[in-house]
Amino acid sequence: MTPDASYFICTLPRSGSWLLAESLEKTGVAGRPREYFEPQLFSAMKSDALQSAVNRIIRKGMTKNRVFGAKLHWYQFEHAPRIISHRQPGELPVALLMARRFPKLKYIWLTRRDKVRQAVSYYRATRTGVWWDIPGISPTIAPVPDFDFERILQLERLLLRHEACWQRYFDEHDIDPLVLVYEEFCNNHVEAVERVLQHLGIEDTKLGQIRSRLRRQADEVTEEWIERYLSMKGVSKSLSSEAPTGVHYASGPGPRLAGVRTS
Repeated sequence: MTPDASYFICTLPRSGSWLLAESLEKTGVAGRPREYFEPQLFSAMKSDALQSAVNRIIRKGMTKNRVFGAKLHWYQFEHAPRIISHRQPGELPVALLMARRFPKLKYIWLTRRDKVRQAVSYYRATRTGVWWDIPGISPTIAPVPDFDFERILQLERLLLRHEACWQRYFDEHDIDPLVLVYEEFCNNHVEAVERVLQHLGIEDTKLGQIRSRLRRQADEVTEEWIERYLSMKGVSKSLSSEAPTGVHYASGPGPRLAGVRTS
C-alpha cells in the first residue's frame, strides 16, 4: 500500500507536537500523524516482520484521501531508515529512501525557541509520566518531583543537539520544510493547521470545529524552577528564549529559520 501524499512532523519532546498532530488528524484529510517509529518496538523484528510492520504503519497513518502523516522526534528519525529499509544495507541517501517509500513527502519542522522552558517541561514529564493534561483522562493531581539542576541541564543540551541534527539533515539534503514555532502556534493551532494543509496542497477543508482537549501544564512550579535554573546557570531569564545553538533565526519581521520556509 502506497500513499498519494505524505508528510513528517519533525520535532522534539515538549514542542506542542501532540496538539498539532491531534488537530491535523481531526481534519479527517491530513493522515493520522502519530509516533509510529519508536525504536524499541522494532528492535527484535527480522526483515520480513519489518516489511509487514511498515505496511501496517502506512495503513494506520493514512486517511481515506490517501494522505499519510507521521510524527518523529529526532531519536526516532535516526532509526527510521533501518526500519523502512527492513534492515537491508543500502546506498541510498536517507532523504531519497524516505521519498521513495513515502511519495510526495513534505516536512513540517515544529520547533520551540525557549529551550530552558522546554527542558524543564521535559524533565517533569519524564519524572511524573504525565505527558499531557486532558480533562477526565489525566491524573487530577500530578506529583511534583524534586528539582534537579544537572538533569535539566542534560536535557537542555540534548534538545539543542537534536535540534541541530534536524537543521543539519535539512541542510545536507536541501530540504525546505514548513517551520512552525511553538510560541506562535500554541494559542492559534487552527491557523497552524491551515498552513500545514496549504503546504500539503489540501484545500476546501472547514476547520472551525477543531478544538484542543489539552490544558496548559505550566504552573507556578514551572516558573519557580526556570528562575532557579537560570540563576544557577548565571543566565538572565530574558536570554532563555533566544534562538538555540544550531538553529539560525533570521532577522526581520516575525521569527523564521534561515534557509527554510515559514509560510
